[in-house]
Amino acid sequence: MPSDCLAAHVKRRLPDASDLKLSISLGDNLSRGTAKTMIEAIAAGTRMRRGGRIVSDHRAAAGSCDFGEGARPTCRVSWGDVATGFYSTGIPDIEVHFEATSMVRAFARMPRLVKSFLGLGFMQNVLKSRVDALAEGPGKRRGARDGPLWWPSLATTGASRSALA
Repeated sequence: MPSDCLAAHVKRRLPDASDLKLSISLGDNLSRGTAKTMIEAIAAGTRMRRGGRIVSDHRAAAGSCDFGEGARPTCRVSWGDVATGFYSTGIPDIEVHFEATSMVRAFARMPRLVKSFLGLGFMQNVLKSRVDALAEGPGKRRGARDGPLWWPSLATTGASRSALA
């Protein structure tokens, strides 16, 4: 997983980091697999790691990240890096944010009851079948950039910075 490698790299650059915020901009490059992973996580709320433990929050906290063209709004999401990043870095507090595209904002603002309904098996099948109708693979759509952008931010007690800056 490229983001795990990136997390381990930035941890080596700032070894006393205690917090990792991984921001991801997918732009128009949402692959079928990424879309299906997002669908599978709908009902679970937003997962993050606090004190080394995975916890859930039913709201998607807002944030921002400069992916190279000025600050863009982000939303906290449930993503595998919350689990795997702890093992590759040892950092106890981890969260993942996606650039807040209209689709990400729509999912983030959904009421809990709607998210629970969309998490039911038959609804998961309906949503995934809709995803299967999308163009195959990222970057096939006109104007899409070549791939996602990842931006890690690390914090230590009393300080915060990007390990790539």
